[in-house]
Amino acid sequence: MAGAGLLLAGGSAVPRLSNDRVSPDDLPGSYVRSDGLPDPTTLACSTSRFLQNEPTVAVDPRNPDIVVAGSNESCTAVTGTAVWAGFYRSTDAGRTWRASLAPGYPGDTSRAGRRLPGRGNCAEASDPAQAFDARGRLYYTFLCFRTLENGPTPFRDAILVARYGADGGRYAGGALVFSSDQQNFEDKPAIATDTTGGPFSGSVYVAWSDIVAGCPTVSFARSTDHGATFTNIPETPSTPICGSLADIAVGPDGAVYVAFRSEQDLWVATSTDGGQSFGDAAHVATFQPFASATFGGRQCGDGPAACAGLYTYSRFDTYPAIAADGFGVHVAWSERTTGGQGRVMVATAPDGTHFSGAVPVDPVDVGHQWFPDLSSGGGILNLVFYDSRFDAGYRPQIPPGNLLHGSSSGGSVDVVLARSIDGGRTWGDTKLTSVPSNLDLELRSAGRQPFAGDYISVSTVDGGGYAVWTDSRDVILGHDRRESSGDDIGTGFDVFLPCDWSPNNIDATTYEAPPATDPCLRRGGLDQNIYGAVVPPP
Repeated sequence: MAGAGLLLAGGSAVPRLSNDRVSPDDLPGSYVRSDGLPDPTTLACSTSRFLQNEPTVAVDPRNPDIVVAGSNESCTAVTGTAVWAGFYRSTDAGRTWRASLAPGYPGDTSRAGRRLPGRGNCAEASDPAQAFDARGRLYYTFLCFRTLENGPTPFRDAILVARYGADGGRYAGGALVFSSDQQNFEDKPAIATDTTGGPFSGSVYVAWSDIVAGCPTVSFARSTDHGATFTNIPETPSTPICGSLADIAVGPDGAVYVAFRSEQDLWVATSTDGGQSFGDAAHVATFQPFASATFGGRQCGDGPAACAGLYTYSRFDTYPAIAADGFGVHVAWSERTTGGQGRVMVATAPDGTHFSGAVPVDPVDVGHQWFPDLSSGGGILNLVFYDSRFDAGYRPQIPPGNLLHGSSSGGSVDVVLARSIDGGRTWGDTKLTSVPSNLDLELRSAGRQPFAGDYISVSTVDGGGYAVWTDSRDVILGHDRRESSGDDIGTGFDVFLPCDWSPNNIDATTYEAPPATDPCLRRGGLDQNIYGAVVPPP
């Protein structure tokens, strides 16, 4: 895609790039098992045209042309699993992709699948995250649930890590990081590796939220045997008590930094002994969350999924992202300004402890910005986020993608890449997406509720990088046949689902929905995909 360049602090320009489709779920034979063979699940995934969201990405530091990605992969619904962890790998810097699934999905009869830790307890998987080490080993963590998404509350779940050798090309085993009891459940794991060459180089670190009794805590585990086993570190960090939504970074000296949120404050805990212990957390910022609940409900659609207001939108909230480099420790997040705009902010602590002077990545007063992810490579900070600045219907008091009367403003959300070459003091940015997305399409809950996931991802090394996001450009729009002209809260959110619903009533509290094998669900109305683009080298 030709266009204006990315203006960096210092004046150099980077050309805008084309977009790559990462999840090839409309190409026969595009999905295989971890051992390279097909089975009924992968054959169905190759042509499912179902939802993918919450992508993660990792660039191989030994060869930046090798890029791996993951997502919540719904193609497994065709053979009986609500969602699993998709795995995608490219050896040509993202131009083409080969797709697979993390081993262990129900029905996986491969040797790797049979040996997955906790097999039999995992009915579905979600919340993927990935990281390479310096020798091309890939670590892929995800959350697995005992129960299906639409079944009983999943109070029993686990954090798993799948290991891959050969630069992500060969599955090498799995490890159980943590399994919850009946009183709590786990959420949103993050993963990082030490690639410094220092005394803890090769260590693998995982952090996640342990949700219990209304007061979540940040949990942490480390591996010193290349992901074969993990040791849990208790009480991380020591203060404050409640915290969640963790992210991890490893500094040039091997220090481990865990960023997390506690109510309306952001914190960073630091370990200088390879994750064996953490000191008290350092305060980063106090903020007003940019959260979908501000607009009338966490996520809003049609029928029972509707909220009190007029609007239809996916859920979003304020999550921290962290990176560490020679300039210091950097934390990014999205907050709501006094005028109502969602704006991405970054704060830096040169010493890793004292954060001050949070700055907006882009101080434009038009458009909501949310779900930032941050990476540092070659001395350059790269940050990606969703942005609605190009939405003609933008108003600070309404959610992204909506008009004042509650209808869709159409494709209204882009992904923006921001870059800083001076340690986060100044930024330049450009639009990464060649086509904007409508992230408010009603793709979930029997076609009555939007869902676009809770994060996007960027990974950079000295030789360049790659960014991935959830994208709706392939979704075919339609009209919900359950709705009369007066039923629809807003127009422009329905997708093509020529299905027979029982009952044929948009307000029904329960449905006898068509099975996932019904062709009506595979005709493009659910074709949400992962797209990506190269982040150029410095």
